[in-house]
Amino acid sequence: MKLLPVYLNCVMKSDVLLPGADVSLDDRAYLRQLIGCMDVADTHVFFYPRLLPVVRQQTQSHKDLVTACCTMKLESGSLPVALRDSEERLSKGGIYLMETGLHLFLWVGASVQQELLLNIFGTPSFSQIDPNMLMVVKQEDRTELIFKHFLVEDKSASGGASYVDFLCHMHKEIRQLLS
Repeated sequence: MKLLPVYLNCVMKSDVLLPGADVSLDDRAYLRQLIGCMDVADTHVFFYPRLLPVVRQQTQSHKDLVTACCTMKLESGSLPVALRDSEERLSKGGIYLMETGLHLFLWVGASVQQELLLNIFGTPSFSQIDPNMLMVVKQEDRTELIFKHFLVEDKSASGGASYVDFLCHMHKEIRQLLS
């Protein structure tokens, strides 16, 4: 029951229900048909994308951070702990992977260390990362708008409320009904 408001807010902000200029009628119809075929786990990721830290800016030494990223092994098949879908959780020195059920995004912060960029992307410069290699989203780039659309706990550009605002609105409505 605790998660019902966050999921309800996510559904209301999704491209399936929210009319907008950026999603065609055909795409919306396709998404509605697709959701009907998804199981619970798939719809969970579709409406509330999984945001995983690949590298987070930490107080570790530079060498330890690069080693941790480049030798990242998943022990016993486990993934890093997922973060809440909010821009507040993204660090300028971090790299994050977002799974939406249909897309994978790799978000790269503007302050990522040069050695990490060299080891991962083959370039020491943030500006030289080729966003066409996969859906690489550089901080403060045009593609970041698409990525931010999936940060469902934040206020959306099309007018959807943030999770906190939605929760306050729900609380207010319930109090009015009870009084």
